[in-house]
Amino acid sequence: MKNKETLFSKNNYDIQLEEILENKKFDDEAKSLILNILYKIDIAYKDYFKTKIAVKLKSEIIADIIDIIENNCDTIQIVNPKNAKNKFSVDKKNKLIKVFPNEVYLLQALYYMKTVTLKRTTNIFDKAIMTAFNKGKAINDVEIIRDFNGWSWNNAIDNKISKYYNLIYQDLFLVLGNEVLNNLLTTDNIRENLMNKIDEIYGEKKANELSETIEKCCILIYMNNSDKNKNEVLEYLTNKESELKEVSNKAKYISKITIENNENMQIISKIDTMLKNKVLIEKEFSKTNIKEKYGTIEKYQEYLKNIKKQKLDLINSNTNLINPFEYVKRKKQLEREVQILKNIIILSEQKNSIYTSIIELQRKTISCFYKKIEVYDLKKELVNLVYEVRYYNYLPIEKDKKIKDLKELYVDIRNVQKKLIHKLSENKVVDLFANDYNINYEILKYIFITKMMNINKIQIKLKKANKKLIMEYYDEKTLETELSINFEEDDFNELTKKTDKKIRIFI
Repeated sequence: MKNKETLFSKNNYDIQLEEILENKKFDDEAKSLILNILYKIDIAYKDYFKTKIAVKLKSEIIADIIDIIENNCDTIQIVNPKNAKNKFSVDKKNKLIKVFPNEVYLLQALYYMKTVTLKRTTNIFDKAIMTAFNKGKAINDVEIIRDFNGWSWNNAIDNKISKYYNLIYQDLFLVLGNEVLNNLLTTDNIRENLMNKIDEIYGEKKANELSETIEKCCILIYMNNSDKNKNEVLEYLTNKESELKEVSNKAKYISKITIENNENMQIISKIDTMLKNKVLIEKEFSKTNIKEKYGTIEKYQEYLKNIKKQKLDLINSNTNLINPFEYVKRKKQLEREVQILKNIIILSEQKNSIYTSIIELQRKTISCFYKKIEVYDLKKELVNLVYEVRYYNYLPIEKDKKIKDLKELYVDIRNVQKKLIHKLSENKVVDLFANDYNINYEILKYIFITKMMNINKIQIKLKKANKKLIMEYYDEKTLETELSINFEEDDFNELTKKTDKKIRIFI
């Protein structure tokens, strides 16, 4: 039996895709773009996997794309960029994609075809979070061909809001891991489940802080997208304020629910009587409007059973709400939602409110790295954490700016990197180059910003020069870069390695 990687070898997926494309309304240009996507994935995967670490197998990525093409997409229309505003658009209902002649945009459109639908989501928090996650996931999933080309790595997200969506998704990717995050995207109550997962790993305090900041970022972006979305948030707040006012009058609230339950019990009783009495149900079905609406008596009976189930569910839900514990929980939840939304609406009127909140989210994300540093002890875990921090440093946030370039996050990033360097040295994952904690960090911190795909191969040569320490970093024999720091003569006594000699950083 073939293993996972050989099952979707290039020849294999070409054959499989060719069979699927025969039954699709794709022109030759669309087919060519699809084949180019798979070819680029094949070329880029090695560097993508090495750089990001916790990603799907190449075979799984290709299998997912083929599955989307087969089951979620019937038509691809290539549009002329001169005649269209949007780089791509998707129509899930009709399984139609319209897209510029570009592999990245087509792949992103394909991923959008399989995002979770929001039609049944009524909670504005869940809706905003799911919108951000859907968009962030699609942006994330195309990075293998957008940012990797087989010989270099370059983040190329092309607009500010997309960078924010990507950052929110990548933050959670780093905090929770790929598998947990993907499972969350298929849950109904994403907000509650997200908080529970963070709590499970990082504790209740961190879960409250992180989830609240994520909610704030997602709703701010959601409101910013359109006036319709903003009005939707305002209307939701108005409804929740009314609901809170109603719940706060406990006696009146319980009385209302009791009356509602009694009315629903009467409806259920009436339905039961009809379903048990053939004459009664036939008489009711003989009414012109009912017969025209349902067509057959069997369909009408099915309708009555569904109504009964809905009413029973409502009674159970209402009864649960007036349970003392659930009543207090519900009241607190309403108070929290109302207060959060009021704060967000005030914040939304301020300049750069989204950016400010995104920065706050980054601080919360960086703080989660400390937990990983504390619990990781195995060499492989710690090396992978270096890759994670390095990847995080290069996430784009503003025009021509990465996380590592932001003054607002300089102290946060420096401190977590220092802690990780110390743990790496203690566990003999990297060599110790200086007894002084700060000097050792200055020498080794390059591992968090190098663009070398395989950081394990980094070598360093230290040199003295006019009260400076020159640090040359090599990819084996090739000099990658040269950096220097101010260095007094006494500082050289802190060095544990000889100068003018190339030494591998990772042991």
